[in-house]
Amino acid sequence: MRIGDDFRGYLISFQGFPACQSFLGGISELDTQANGLSTGLASEADLRVVAIVQTVEEDAHASLAAVQTNPPWGLDRVDQKRLPLDRLFHPRSVLREIDVYIVDTGIRIDHADFEGRAVWGVTTRTGSPDMDDNGHGSHVAGIVGGRFAGVSKSSNLIAIKALDEEGRGPYSELIAGLQWVADRVSQQPSRPAVVNLSVQGRESDILQSAIKALSNLGVHVVAAAGNKGQPSCNFSPASTTPNTPLISVGAM
Repeated sequence: MRIGDDFRGYLISFQGFPACQSFLGGISELDTQANGLSTGLASEADLRVVAIVQTVEEDAHASLAAVQTNPPWGLDRVDQKRLPLDRLFHPRSVLREIDVYIVDTGIRIDHADFEGRAVWGVTTRTGSPDMDDNGHGSHVAGIVGGRFAGVSKSSNLIAIKALDEEGRGPYSELIAGLQWVADRVSQQPSRPAVVNLSVQGRESDILQSAIKALSNLGVHVVAAAGNKGQPSCNFSPASTTPNTPLISVGAM
């Protein structure tokens, strides 16, 4: 057992309040410190053998997410409502359990800006290699979770290549990519998941149905509003109705 300046004792959960009372009643046997459950003498193994103890883990430190100084303008603007900008970006989350599926032209997964958090998922675009041969997908991934310009700097980035080197692909292969995501999410239902679709095309009921199915699995779907200066309801996947829940983003 490690004992030193960083050791703060143990966190202990019990099988109910009576079990906790019983444990505290006999806690003198563990020779604890004055603060109760932090002990320098009882080991984690010692605590686990007590039948009424459900879980034991060493106490740990929590800290604020690192503040980014002099961030890109977009990051500086997105984390505050009022002007003037403070030239700081305060990340809202440092969770590494968030999976963001970038359905696009792929991601340059070995780029240093992704810090090893980007992986290749699947290529559904016929005849395309397992790489970003356009650059758009990597650009989008950088905005989502890159070290420098990313909003969610600790997220896991998964490349779903549904568009080719020209940035084009049929809806059928786009939907195939969404099906791959759905299958993976179904196997890991406890992991938060987001799908980013920075693509556009004519309105499609079938594509919108695929997005609805993802939403029913608990996946948050974000789509570009269309980039045409027209109402997003004229395009898929941005078109939204009460039956196709997603977040359609025009500018931010």
